Amino acid sequence: MEKKIGIVGAGCIGSSLARDIRALGLGQITLYDHNPHYMRLCKDLNLADRYAQTLAEVAETSELIFVCVPVRIMADVIAEIASLAREHTLITDVGSLKSCIIDSVSPRLKDKIYYLPGHPITAGTIAVGPEGGREGIFIDAPYILTAFQEIPHEIEQKLITILTAIGAKITYMNAEQHDKILGFTSHLSHFIAFSIMNAAQQLSDDVGVNVFDYAGGSFRDVTRVAGADITMWRDIFMMNKVHLKDLYAILLNQTDLLQKFLEDDDAKSLEEFLSKAHHLRSLLK
Repeated sequence: MEKKIGIVGAGCIGSSLARDIRALGLGQITLYDHNPHYMRLCKDLNLADRYAQTLAEVAETSELIFVCVPVRIMADVIAEIASLAREHTLITDVGSLKSCIIDSVSPRLKDKIYYLPGHPITAGTIAVGPEGGREGIFIDAPYILTAFQEIPHEIEQKLITILTAIGAKITYMNAEQHDKILGFTSHLSHFIAFSIMNAAQQLSDDVGVNVFDYAGGSFRDVTRVAGADITMWRDIFMMNKVHLKDLYAILLNQTDLLQKFLEDDDAKSLEEFLSKAHHLRSLLK
């Protein structure tokens, strides 16, 4: 029997999931987004078999539901779906935060409704909306699952089968590990990119020259993600601020070391510092 899959949220990740599931014939998709414009685009792009008018329609007709909404509203959307879903429904998400969402959702889950948090680690786009999605972005990409409750094997396997089929590399970690690791590899990177852009404007004002006119490849590379969705990143920063503070302290420790080597005219230590970073970057796939 064909799987009945719900997708709530038709942004880049949600629409990419829809594309892959449709292309691979992995199930019948019911799609919902509260944005009418997004829904019209989804229909034009033929991303689903059915386009729901409400969350209730998705909850009542799906056995596996991907929640792909902003993290600010993630917990409430999951809880609402859980209150409406049939027994043995599995709900998952794609949010980049886990602890706060799990803490909010877990007390609100009905018996025999299951929630398995997820987070695909995709790269290469800052596009938004249904048109920002594309096929194949999950191939060989890490896909973190954060199990916190007992889920019957046959129900969990519904999600595993989909993720395996779209090429994701599934890994498990707890919520605290996830929020610290992704806080560093993703959230802090955006934190830095936004800060550099504003610092460049400050320097432009100080020297009376538009610094951006002289931005080369390295500047563009390190600030690319500053073009990402502002509302989404505002919410992520606020919701992960405790970890961000600690992770920023780790970064400052390293930049302080670098500054000390310069102040001490310690070329040997400076070269060792740069060589270590160069080697570590070479290992990054």
